[in-house]
Amino acid sequence: MYLPDDLASHFDAVIEPAPGAPRAPPPASGRTFRKTLLMIEITRQVEAAVRAVADPLFSNSTIYRPQVDGNTFEIKAQLDDNPLKMTRVLLVGVVDQYQEIQIPNIMVPHEMQRNGYGKAMIAAIREVAQRNGYSLFITDLTQSFHRRLLARGGARINHEIVEITSKTDLAHHH
Repeated sequence: MYLPDDLASHFDAVIEPAPGAPRAPPPASGRTFRKTLLMIEITRQVEAAVRAVADPLFSNSTIYRPQVDGNTFEIKAQLDDNPLKMTRVLLVGVVDQYQEIQIPNIMVPHEMQRNGYGKAMIAAIREVAQRNGYSLFITDLTQSFHRRLLARGGARINHEIVEITSKTDLAHHH
């Protein structure tokens, strides 16, 4: 999936309401500053929740770089011996206009898959979303990940977007 280097503009320009998903009305103009502060606070909460899961996961990574930029949180890590190659592991955007948190990119390194790490990161983000009255969507899904999330009780929005709700089973099953 292509994402521009300027992540903030990506979320402002590309993330649109998912067709058929319930939406909160846009904020009144007089509340914009307060909503922006709330968006930044929610993004920081996402960072703290995800890092509680991801920091131990990537403790052996040569380079591990979590970063907040406005309404986005991103983790990049060096996953092989090439010090110039950083792989995006997670990208999360807070879209306060629609009271949504969106995950357009989550990638657990192959050797770490099937251990519940991805589900644990999604569950941590879901907790932040629910605590703040936001919906959580995973977007730009591959067909196989889309099917797995639906099998776990995710709500289908369309062929590449699933809403993660309180009914979505994110427990790790051996």
